[in-house]
Amino acid sequence: MATIPTTCIFCGAKPLSREHIWAKWLGRYIPKVYGRTKHAVTLGQFNRSVQPGRFHGSSHGNSAKLKVVCHPCNNGWMSRLQMRAKPWLAALAVGNWSDLETDAQEALAAWVTMFTMVIEFADPPTSIISSYERREFMRTQSALPGWKIWIGRYDLGDRGVFNHLSALIAEGPLYSEAAHHPNTQTTGFSIGKTVFQVFSTRSRHVEEDVGFALRYGLQTIWPARRTIRPPTTLHTFATFMEMSNDFANRASGDAPLTAVPLDLSRPGRPAA
Repeated sequence: MATIPTTCIFCGAKPLSREHIWAKWLGRYIPKVYGRTKHAVTLGQFNRSVQPGRFHGSSHGNSAKLKVVCHPCNNGWMSRLQMRAKPWLAALAVGNWSDLETDAQEALAAWVTMFTMVIEFADPPTSIISSYERREFMRTQSALPGWKIWIGRYDLGDRGVFNHLSALIAEGPLYSEAAHHPNTQTTGFSIGKTVFQVFSTRSRHVEEDVGFALRYGLQTIWPARRTIRPPTTLHTFATFMEMSNDFANRASGDAPLTAVPLDLSRPGRPAA
C-alpha cells in the first residue's frame, strides 16, 4: 500500500514538481468536460462500497494537479510519450473516430498506462502499481505485459468520470485481508467523447479482454493485435458504472460492488 510520495514515482529523484494531471493542450478540446466529476475509489475486496476520491465534485478537474513526479521526468520522456499519443487523443476527445492501427493503439496504451500510474496517487492508500512496474514502464515507455486496456465511446456533456478500484484478489480459499495488501487495480476515466478502462494485477487472475470488450461495446487497444474499427456502443455515466461494477465483480468472484450514482453538485450525496 503506497503512501504520499516524497520522491519521483518513476525515477526516485527529488524534488517533486506539482504538475497538471491533464496536459494544457487537452483543454482546447475538452474545456468543460470535468465541470462535475465523479472520482470513485475503494480499497479491500471488490465488494466494498466506493468512496468519493480526491477529485470528486471538482469544478476544475481539467486543472487539477498532483505532486508525484520530478520536473525532468515530466518535461522529458513523459512529455515525449504524450506528444506521441497527441494526434489520436486530440481526435478522440472530440469524437473524431477512425480505424486505429497498431501503432496508434500502442501510443494510446502507453499514454493511458502513464496516466493510470500517476492518477492512482490521487488516493495513495489505493495505489497498488509497484515501483518495479513504474521503472519498467519508464524504461520501455510501453504498456506492460499482462495489462489490459480498452477504449469506448462516451458522451455526457460536462460530466467526467474517474473510477479507481484497488483490491485483493485472493489466490486461495482462506486469507486474512489484514495480512495481505491489494494486488489488483481497475481504473476508468473519460476524456471528452472517449472512455478508457484499465485492468492490472499481480495475482494469477487473467482477465479475458475480448469477452469484456464484446460485452460492453469496447475495443481492446492493449494488447495491440490488429487494426480495430471504432466502437459502436455510446456509453453514458450509468453504463460506465455498470461496466465498472461488472468488471470488479467478475475479477473478484464476490458480490457486486456497491456503487450508487451521486449528485455531483453535492459531492458525496446520493442522487435524488
